[in-house]
Amino acid sequence: LVVSQLALLAGLARTSAAQAAFLLQLSVVFTPLLEFLVLRRAQSRNVWLGALVALAGCAVLSLGGGATNDDAASGALAGNLIVVLAALTWAWYLVLTSAVPSDVDATEIQALKCFLATAGYFVCWAAGAFMAPGGLDVEALTRGWGALA
Repeated sequence: LVVSQLALLAGLARTSAAQAAFLLQLSVVFTPLLEFLVLRRAQSRNVWLGALVALAGCAVLSLGGGATNDDAASGALAGNLIVVLAALTWAWYLVLTSAVPSDVDATEIQALKCFLATAGYFVCWAAGAFMAPGGLDVEALTRGWGALA
């Protein structure tokens, strides 16, 4: 979950929001594919047809709409590929979530996912805060959190 969102943010920094929105929908293609490959769950013909239509739609909407100069185009391509990674990791998250046995308490699973995501976000925040120019600005941090109070 954290990796998917970080990849999406990294991709958005390099491509347009419209491109990212279309490419993120590739999770519709990746999810049944991963579910079939990893969990060995058969997919109906309608699911495969829907995935194929979604793939074609993403291709039509996202190909050819890039930037005009080579530097910007290569940046957009990198951003697009990172967003595709976000879609793939989101699909992986969905497949793993669907693999949880039905006799397991959904509230406990959700609590565990929230805890792990929070820990992941904290690690990312701490790394970013300490890598920022000048290091961690505690005063700015307290002002920011103070505004929420």
